[in-house]
Amino acid sequence: MINEDGRDCPHCGNWKYWSQYHKNESGVMGHTSWCKMCNNKTQREGYHGRRAQSVADQVARIGEMEKERRFGALLALLEKLPQVKAREVFRRVEF
Repeated sequence: MINEDGRDCPHCGNWKYWSQYHKNESGVMGHTSWCKMCNNKTQREGYHGRRAQSVADQVARIGEMEKERRFGALLALLEKLPQVKAREVFRRVEF
């Protein structure tokens, strides 16, 4: 229900005064449809979800860089040995 004092938040379902909604000129009665608490909660959840994914991506990249560093050094060492064809060794190794 929407009136001059407030409205129901469609997210949590509670009736709240307009002071508990962010201002938005294009919204109903000049306010957002979700209350401040619901809006802030979803914003935080979204941030933490994106942050967790970013950290996971960084860890994966570091893992790939470490693998390249380790096997790159091994490849350089093997190439110094004349009797071993290092490229053929690495073609048979699965990472």
